[in-house]
Amino acid sequence: MNIRELNLTTPQGFEVFGAAFTAAEARHIGEDNALRLTLPSGEARIFPHAVDDSQSILYSRVHVLTGSKSNQALVFGGERALRLSGRGVEEEIATNRSCDMSEYFATEFFACADGTLIVYESGVFLIDESLVIRWHVLKYINDIVQQVSGKAINFLRDHEEEWSISLPDGLPSIPASELPKSTV
Repeated sequence: MNIRELNLTTPQGFEVFGAAFTAAEARHIGEDNALRLTLPSGEARIFPHAVDDSQSILYSRVHVLTGSKSNQALVFGGERALRLSGRGVEEEIATNRSCDMSEYFATEFFACADGTLIVYESGVFLIDESLVIRWHVLKYINDIVQQVSGKAINFLRDHEEEWSISLPDGLPSIPASELPKSTV
């Protein structure tokens, strides 16, 4: 999996398997940071809430993921992720992020045998090399990654409670009643 961070303070060009996306830049719409994406056709589209504009980073950003078994890319930033192909935007994918909580946005990526884990402040995605989302599990902001092993991702909650998510099937080791409900 290839992961590229785009700093959106100035327009950034990138390619998805030969198709040029001529710009990806942050634009303010009301009070929400949005992604302005110029597609290979030249059409410019605005995607509200698609940018990571956390107060813990110096600039607005998105991450562009490309897998070895796909002709698509995944753009991960804010409340929505975007699946892109050479034709343009194929799908918008809801995350469990809320722009009202953007000061807590934090994103980490971990390679594992089953693909790539996208761990963010309120959830975890497992994406395979074809960019298929294998599972999405919600978590709390105070669930901190301790380790990624061959079979699980392990968390520590409030410095005392340990729990994990099974990588093959996305099943948490704690009851669903101890996980957050979706904010979207």
